[in-house]
Amino acid sequence: MKHIKSNVSRYGWAMSPAGVQLDPAPALSEPRERIVAAAERCFAQYGVSKTTVEDVAAIAGTSRATVYRYFPGGRDEIILAALLSSAQEFLPQIPSRLRTARSVGDAIVELIVSAVTWVRSESWREALLSTPLSRALDASDAAAPYAVCAAFIAPYFEQARAAGLVRPNVGLNDAVEFVVRMIHSLLVVPGHQPRNDVQLRRYVRTFVVPSLLVS
Repeated sequence: MKHIKSNVSRYGWAMSPAGVQLDPAPALSEPRERIVAAAERCFAQYGVSKTTVEDVAAIAGTSRATVYRYFPGGRDEIILAALLSSAQEFLPQIPSRLRTARSVGDAIVELIVSAVTWVRSESWREALLSTPLSRALDASDAAAPYAVCAAFIAPYFEQARAAGLVRPNVGLNDAVEFVVRMIHSLLVVPGHQPRNDVQLRRYVRTFVVPSLLVS
């Protein structure tokens, strides 16, 4: 992945979104990708909790055995793959959203609010995050989505670190984990009251930004 050119503006922060690139997603002609795309259609049509492996196989135009060949973990593994696919679909949108960010704080707010808004734009995406699996998640389950997010956030983080804007005790891995946890929490744990866009931005700026950046 290419890195962002360091270019600190009079605000102490400047975005260079054109420098951020993710590895291209596999073509949909690949069986695994076709199965994930079929699963997403099923989630949208039937709901995540009601979608079965048989439903996914039917929409993908393949057999149940083929689905299990690519996803030995069955439905749980398909759900996790759909989460990763959603992350890969969303992250390339971020550079254009951050282009007008005037500060690192603005960028953090925009990243979190944009992610929450995007997930909520399709009910099945939000349901993916709260659907119970048949087994407990372990570190290997989170490795791929985390790696995608970390690879994307790293250039922004390092640019801010070089500008002296990140708190000294905050490392990249901890920062990525914290941001991902905040997005997940805002999506699946109801607050004491619903928040509109303005209120959500204020909340993130008040409680999240100070945890990562120097005052």
